[in-house]
Amino acid sequence: AAVGTLLGVILGAIVSWSFLDDTADQAAGLTFAIPWLNVSVVVGITIIAALITTYVPARQASKIYPAEALRFE
Repeated sequence: AAVGTLLGVILGAIVSWSFLDDTADQAAGLTFAIPWLNVSVVVGITIIAALITTYVPARQASKIYPAEALRFE
């Protein structure tokens, strides 16, 4: 989740900058700025939600022996 979120932030910034750069002649006076506080809040909420939703299944899976899990394959 963390890698996907980081990749999304980076790609979103690149696409936004590229779009603003391409339309610079039409959008005079606009500057490229990333609202880091908003981005960090969204990233934090995303990572916390991913950890919460994966905690219970991971705990259940950790209690199963590997040989037993492979037997039902």
